[in-house]
Amino acid sequence: DPTNDLCDNDSDDDGIPDSFDRCAFVASDNNDDSDGDFLGDACDPDLDNDGVPNSLDNCTTTPNANQLNADRDGFGDSCDSSFCFVVDSPDSGRCLNPNSRFFGRPGPDMIISVSELVRLRIFTNRPGAPTQYAWRVTKSPEGGAYEVSNPTGMVRQSTPWEFHYDADREATFVARSPGEYEVELQTTLVFDDVAYPGLTADKQVMKIKVDGAVGCNSFGSSTPLAWMLLGGLALLGWRRRS
Repeated sequence: DPTNDLCDNDSDDDGIPDSFDRCAFVASDNNDDSDGDFLGDACDPDLDNDGVPNSLDNCTTTPNANQLNADRDGFGDSCDSSFCFVVDSPDSGRCLNPNSRFFGRPGPDMIISVSELVRLRIFTNRPGAPTQYAWRVTKSPEGGAYEVSNPTGMVRQSTPWEFHYDADREATFVARSPGEYEVELQTTLVFDDVAYPGLTADKQVMKIKVDGAVGCNSFGSSTPLAWMLLGGLALLGWRRRS
């Protein structure tokens, strides 16, 4: 704007005189003020006037100072039109919608180390419903060594979407070789589903990337293969001399 600022009555050149412009220095094609705080929406750092800046607010135009987000999808409960609990993705085919057919989910994909023991987690969209489970490795590196403990069983209690194993029945995974693994979780409701009769089973896969050198023992300490071979040769030579 070539006009001298001292006599310019429209600093942002948006067609609204400064004396009426709720954002005198931010151009906007309207003069909207959603929360009625006399700051236009175009320049208001807190559009819903709930004390949470827009950049941090999970409901930018609906007041919700508590920022509750029960399904973890990034949208606050106050402005979220649907509930779908996020395990690792808000996509409709991966989050847990209690109003859809029975659906199970393992935990999020993981990156772990060789010989690191990890708990295999179980989530379903039928919290508290007794569920049978079966874990199995469907993909592993060629020659890869791994172990799944307590791969089958039943879970009964959840808080609220993740189930808890019975004592001494926790399913775990450990890999002795680095590489990429795929672990399948099959879940089956013990009783028929009232909302979707007959649809009581589901299969889902999680990916586990295992980093680290080959040769870690079950306690996580490294035992290089070369040292083991040298030790064996030394022992063989001692036996021959004796």
